[in-house]
Amino acid sequence: MLLVDMPTVSLLNQAEWPASEDVRQVFRSLGEEYPNVDYCDLSTVYQTDYRMFYDMIHLNAEGQKIVTTVLAEKVRSDLHKSSVAPL
Repeated sequence: MLLVDMPTVSLLNQAEWPASEDVRQVFRSLGEEYPNVDYCDLSTVYQTDYRMFYDMIHLNAEGQKIVTTVLAEKVRSDLHKSSVAPL
């Protein structure tokens, strides 16, 4: 299971802090406790790149492409790490 905290703009991140950090910590803990749970925190990675957003919480088409690429690369990398070489 992949838990993803999607990007939002810095103004929203600041307004919701520290509660949002508490939620992220719960997700991090789940990722540490359960081997089949992975947490990908993108909430603040792009928070100041306003060109990626349609509004404060929704990515525009270009932002969606960027985030989809990042997530696809993460999944691909994780699958590669967990794959077993054929006999």
